[in-house]
Amino acid sequence: MTKFLIAAVATAALLAAVAACTDPSTVATDPATALAREFARHSTVRVDAELIVRADDDPGGTTYRQRGVVRLSVSGVTDSDLFMQVSGSGQSMTRHQIEVGGRTYVNSSVAGGPPQRPWLMSERDAGDALSMYASYLGGLVDVLHPGVAEALLATAGTTAPGDRMDGVETVRHQGAITSNRINQAAGKKLISYPMNVVPAALMPDVPNPWSLWIGSDGLPRRLQTSGEMVSVVPEPVSGLSMQLDLRFLEWGATHPITAPPADTVSGE
Repeated sequence: MTKFLIAAVATAALLAAVAACTDPSTVATDPATALAREFARHSTVRVDAELIVRADDDPGGTTYRQRGVVRLSVSGVTDSDLFMQVSGSGQSMTRHQIEVGGRTYVNSSVAGGPPQRPWLMSERDAGDALSMYASYLGGLVDVLHPGVAEALLATAGTTAPGDRMDGVETVRHQGAITSNRINQAAGKKLISYPMNVVPAALMPDVPNPWSLWIGSDGLPRRLQTSGEMVSVVPEPVSGLSMQLDLRFLEWGATHPITAPPADTVSGE
């Protein structure tokens, strides 16, 4: 009888373990594994970004606020539907940008088509790092690119409980990392596109402070970072720096990304 009970308990434990492994609600807590799963699924995630860019001739800075949805793949962000507001330095601008199917569609308050066809379309060139129509502001320290989140976490100096975000508990990791190390992890040079200056990248050898909140499901919920930048084309911008606050919301939700209606598009 005792042997039977032991065997029954062992069998129940084994079945519970198998069920836990096959239960779709069970998620990995390791960030690399969790993100790899989302890349493979071509998941979408909602983003809310605030980028502040300052320079010697613009000490008050220009603020770029961007909200929308990005779609992932094994190479990082592929498609996106993002709305941006720009303020500061005497300028004000809005821009709605959609990148899907190898094309970029832009509807901007300062650069758009005629009223009946407000969307401007251009073909995306994957090899053109200085594309006229830049999109996702989080691309400078792109934790949605394979390898980048792991590179940040490898330089973490402190870890502490974080706030509850997007319905899950988080852990806040903090550290500092150079742009060279980020680019090495990404396998390419990551560039930002603030519209009041030339395209710019973080200084290559300067450690940049960062904070990354990871949810209990292993997925990033917030990134804060800052650093000095240098222009990547020969147009001098003295004292260039950036400050980024980026939130990730609604992991796993279905967010369609579609092109604008054809009769509203110029350039096709």
